[in-house]
Amino acid sequence: AVKTTARFDQPHDGAFFRTGPVPLSGIAFAGKRGISAVEYSTDGGRTWAPATVKPPLSPLTWVIWTATWTPAAAGSYSLVVRAHDGPGAVQSATREPSFPNGSGGYHSISVGVSSH
Repeated sequence: AVKTTARFDQPHDGAFFRTGPVPLSGIAFAGKRGISAVEYSTDGGRTWAPATVKPPLSPLTWVIWTATWTPAAAGSYSLVVRAHDGPGAVQSATREPSFPNGSGGYHSISVGVSSH
């Protein structure tokens, strides 16, 4: 079975921003099961917020997700993304190598925010 997966496309790992709204986006996939929701975390996975999921172009395409995050303060942040498949099952957090059954785990990136 195809594993449920989501990733960040924007921003890139190591990106640096000034305080203000930060656009987040990426893709998610769960094969024929589809994607019912995508959530992102800005505190390393302790809390989650919903992203907007665009309708897929077909039953077997990746879906695009977007969100706008406004950091509360300057500092370093660990952003994490996870998806829920069509029936609602959440993606596995367990990291697995791509061989032999496909990679697993949540995609995470580190970003910095400056107040000026």
